[in-house]
Amino acid sequence: MKGKMKGILIVFIILIIGMAFFWQSFLTEQTPSGPDNGNNTDPSDTGDKTVPQNPSNPDTPPKHIPSNIKSRVVIVRNPKIWGDKNTINPVQMQRMISVALNELFVLDSSKEALKKIIAEQDKVGLKVNTYLGQKANATHPELAEALSTLLIQAGIQENNIIIWDRAKNELEDAGYKINTSGQGKRCLSTMTHRVERLAQPFMGYEDAAIAIGKTSSRLSSILTKFTTVTINMPVLRTDKFATNYGINGAIQNMYHAIEITPQNTKALYANECDPGAAQVYGIAAIKDKTRLIVCDALTPLYNGGPMDDQQYHTNYNGIIVGIDPVAVDAVGQSVLQKIRDKKGGKEWPKLVSNHLITAEKYNLGVSDLSRIQIIEKDLDY
Repeated sequence: MKGKMKGILIVFIILIIGMAFFWQSFLTEQTPSGPDNGNNTDPSDTGDKTVPQNPSNPDTPPKHIPSNIKSRVVIVRNPKIWGDKNTINPVQMQRMISVALNELFVLDSSKEALKKIIAEQDKVGLKVNTYLGQKANATHPELAEALSTLLIQAGIQENNIIIWDRAKNELEDAGYKINTSGQGKRCLSTMTHRVERLAQPFMGYEDAAIAIGKTSSRLSSILTKFTTVTINMPVLRTDKFATNYGINGAIQNMYHAIEITPQNTKALYANECDPGAAQVYGIAAIKDKTRLIVCDALTPLYNGGPMDDQQYHTNYNGIIVGIDPVAVDAVGQSVLQKIRDKKGGKEWPKLVSNHLITAEKYNLGVSDLSRIQIIEKDLDY
């Protein structure tokens, strides 16, 4: 009798274990799959339900960044980018971005590459740079247009693509067409004008300010409410700091995502934006949402800056792409330095950007070129 009871008990235990494995397998199969972004969300129309990346450990790279490509930067150059009358060939522009994405993600399809970091339901903000509305010194609209086309091919709804910057007048002066409608790609700004006395809210800033180092500021509502993913699209240019010449690139592009006021200007820009630039980029809504950097290096400004100076532009015919903003800026600075070294005619100061070293200390990326995998592709065929 005891042996029989023991046998029944063993069978019962085996059945319990079997049922546990069955339910675990069943539940796993029922979990919806998505892109490798660590962010299974169902964003609302305003996109403000995004789940933060790695909230428990900010030092861990976001899950959407494949570890094997974290500090890879791709430079693609294409002399065929220019058409008649110095216009940009849209087919060649798309080709450049596709090649860069394929090299970056080690894939054969830009569509699949974008799906690694963006889900079809995402609202994608293309954060361009139209500083002072200087057309020759801004992110080319054709670059934003070409990337938008590739995003649509990857399944993003056209009206869920938002090209944006801080001021409406700057965007328009740089060649962008504002679109607030429910049709086509949207083009929005936070304010109507950059100049404070003329500025009125367009999409506006958040009501509440957040702490940034020893000061505070408000975030653009476009960043917080209208987009779930950001693609950072800076311009490759130098910055004439008080002491050094450095780079004004991906890290500093996000100054336009916050409200700059007389009260916070000194703290944010002091000491050549160090540590202000790193503190701004380290804001969770900026750092965690930014999935890709596409730097416009078609006609970089290799001296002066950030204000335009026509005598210091050159046709580099390139883009610089990566997912590490610090690495992209470090590589961009090396490109600018090489351009300067080739120019001759004068002694060009070496470019120094201490805010990039600080950005690395803030766990925003890698600033040391020796630890960055740089891939260069020349599309001269």
